[in-house]
Amino acid sequence: MNCTENEFHQEESIELSPDKNRQKAFRVKSNKDSRKKGNCHFLPSSSGIRQYEGVITSIAEEDSVVLWSVNLGMSDKVKAFKPIVHNGFIFINAGGFTSKYDVNGKPILSVETGALNYIKPAVDDNHNIYVVCKRELICLDFDGNEKWRQSIGSVSHTPLIDEDGFLYLARKDGYVVSLNPTGKEMWKKKIKELESKKPFIDTKSFLHVHQSEGSHVVMKRKPGLLNHQVVCEVSGMSLKPVVAGPEGRLYYAIENHDGSYYTCMDPDKTIKWKSFLGKDVKSVFTRVFGENRILVVVRTDSILSDSDEDDSGQSHRVKKSFIVAFDYDGNELFRFEADGQEKFSRHIAIADDGTIYLTGEDKQGKLYAIDKDGNLLWKQLDKDPISRPILGLDGIILTGGKKNPIKAFSTRDGSFLWKKDMELADGQSYQVTGDGAIIAVDRMGKMIKLKI
Repeated sequence: MNCTENEFHQEESIELSPDKNRQKAFRVKSNKDSRKKGNCHFLPSSSGIRQYEGVITSIAEEDSVVLWSVNLGMSDKVKAFKPIVHNGFIFINAGGFTSKYDVNGKPILSVETGALNYIKPAVDDNHNIYVVCKRELICLDFDGNEKWRQSIGSVSHTPLIDEDGFLYLARKDGYVVSLNPTGKEMWKKKIKELESKKPFIDTKSFLHVHQSEGSHVVMKRKPGLLNHQVVCEVSGMSLKPVVAGPEGRLYYAIENHDGSYYTCMDPDKTIKWKSFLGKDVKSVFTRVFGENRILVVVRTDSILSDSDEDDSGQSHRVKKSFIVAFDYDGNELFRFEADGQEKFSRHIAIADDGTIYLTGEDKQGKLYAIDKDGNLLWKQLDKDPISRPILGLDGIILTGGKKNPIKAFSTRDGSFLWKKDMELADGQSYQVTGDGAIIAVDRMGKMIKLKI
């Protein structure tokens, strides 16, 4: 059955009341074989329906920042919701349903798929929707009708989709699996200590997968063929993680007797360059950006010598943090150090002009703006912690985390603009839309569109 909104209204008209849930109120009559048809549901588009349990609403709150809010029908606190915005529509998994809305909050459809809340849906170039369930991958067409489902085992990430429509998954049992666009398994490969993280494909068409402890495997892929080949495996690094750039090169930090070095290696295991980071390096986080830049957040943990004892006569630890930028040839472009013993967060936002926005992890919030040459443009202090910067539109930088409100600052000078108190379901649970707003989800299951 090809579900349409008109067909739904012709089949049944239901008077809603606040105690009706969406499964009962909006079920479209379906075939006996509900697994093939996907249990397609259409939701009412009237803007006059408010906060029914399990019913999605499109009512703007009395708030100058909130444009509309949607109740996803989840009564208990949930750790994560992860909406995506694709071609002017919002897709989200919640309560076993995969739902689709337009950017004005109008509900389009909701399909009972058994989808996991914390794994995003995926949409390919042909408008097919892919949903990860407990041990299955389901493919829906853009109207919500089920095209196929395939047993995939246990995974914890959205499938990777290449330009030919082939899908790749890293299973929790250690297998990398490839499916063709019809859901047929093309090949699978056992990888030692494989992590169930989303693989990615670089510009050289190599497939990259992650191992535990920051190790890394590069595979040569051949879409449409029943084969694969491991071309590079990087393991045993003393500092993690290994990160791959878009051109296929691998970047990682390794600790030697005289200190730690940042290293660049080609997929054929040729070392391109090394650069000294310093001594007592505790951790590194890498961000590859722009046409020719790698940004590394470095944290150190040093023990002062006896000559540097404090007033009590005891030596103590000194923790420092800095960011360092390299070009693709290994030339160090700049270093920027945090204040005192403050730690930089690993979450960084980078604008098109190369401006870098990053936060500290002190109890007092700090937001930094640094130009592409490493010069401080401005620093914003706040009484509350500031975390996870995300670039909005029209000169806005957004911050927010699991327990922190969403705040908006001006990218021009860091001045505070507005704050919305909400406990996010997950630190990555908000998306910037193309019309100058963000979609955020709180832990009580309310999806909200905030203007920026």
